[in-house]
Amino acid sequence: MAVHLALLTPEWWYEGSPGGIATYCHIFADQAASLGHDVTVFAPGGGTTPASIDRVRVLTVPVAAPTPRGYAEAFRDAVGSWIQQGHPIDCVEAADYLGFAALLGRSVPVATRLHTPYTYLLERRGGAPSVTDRDVLALEGEQIRRSALVTSPSMWLAEIATRLWDLPRQPPVIPNPIPRLPDIGASPNAESNPRMPLRVLYFGHLTEHKGVFTLAQALRDWFDQGADATVSFVSQEAPWKNLAETRIRQILGRHADPPRCRLLPEQRGEQLQRTIAAADLVVLPSHHDNLPYTVVEAMTHAKPVISTTGSGCAEIIDHGRTGFLVPPGDAAALTETLTLLSTDRAALTAIGRRAQASLTRFSNQHTTARLADLYAHASDDHRDIPHLRSDKPGHVRPTGMA
Repeated sequence: MAVHLALLTPEWWYEGSPGGIATYCHIFADQAASLGHDVTVFAPGGGTTPASIDRVRVLTVPVAAPTPRGYAEAFRDAVGSWIQQGHPIDCVEAADYLGFAALLGRSVPVATRLHTPYTYLLERRGGAPSVTDRDVLALEGEQIRRSALVTSPSMWLAEIATRLWDLPRQPPVIPNPIPRLPDIGASPNAESNPRMPLRVLYFGHLTEHKGVFTLAQALRDWFDQGADATVSFVSQEAPWKNLAETRIRQILGRHADPPRCRLLPEQRGEQLQRTIAAADLVVLPSHHDNLPYTVVEAMTHAKPVISTTGSGCAEIIDHGRTGFLVPPGDAAALTETLTLLSTDRAALTAIGRRAQASLTRFSNQHTTARLADLYAHASDDHRDIPHLRSDKPGHVRPTGMA
């Protein structure tokens, strides 16, 4: 059954540096439209939709007050105005990002698609929450309370959400659909050449929770041991990027300069795909992560990936068979794994091919169809379906944040 779906997102693919939420929304909207559903995207910035994506429209949400509550009010008004203009919406899918859907009325069912809850991030950070933090926590909790449906891309995140908000049962777990990569032709670097230095790649944001400083420590120790390798950091533009690059250089010390280390500007589209294709090994050592597209994207190129235990990455990688997992923040374990992998290039190639073959379970059409089916059921009679929340006062309890 076709549905009219609204996507509420803090970012859209065609503006600035797309993060995980923007990537997911772009892929899901495209796939949902290909299955015959109508999708209206509400995003606070501008943006356009390629003419090739039929049945998808992008609406700009004007935000008068750039505060968490200001954003929630802006999304409430934008969705309400759209419905009043006679446009049907069967279900709203919203990220659990700052509680953007917290103030929507109950006339349309809200499905919360879990990313990494702000509540969880504050819990990890520790310390007393600020006034703004408390506002976000209240909005995020209210969105969960009002949601007719909560879904998760990973078991790891489903378990966290169940604990944080005392959900009576875990949300259904449906992986995110994966990107459609551009056709860049056969890569001349498909086989790792043992006569050349091992080419190691990190790509993504240069932030501490992505493990980039742990990676720099591991690389420094690895290079000190005489590793025949090079490393490239391809990072998205961000206000903190220069400071992060300076710290990485400080950690690497004498190894910080080309050709051993390259700190490269942002790459997107075909340029980034060629960079991934040219690597021998991708390292993405996040301290915590949901179901990162960076890991999946590297695996689609048949690249072995070193990532970390204790988060959604462990649900993508079968340790030792399709990639490798080390404890988050453990530079010594990462150095040891790099040393082990650099001794057998043929094994790296075989692992990369197994990694690529393992991604069939992330089939775009299959995952999108499962989500759309849940939304269709929610729109049939969202007042009568079993909600993944309770109406008891005080049920939403951000653990450790009261």
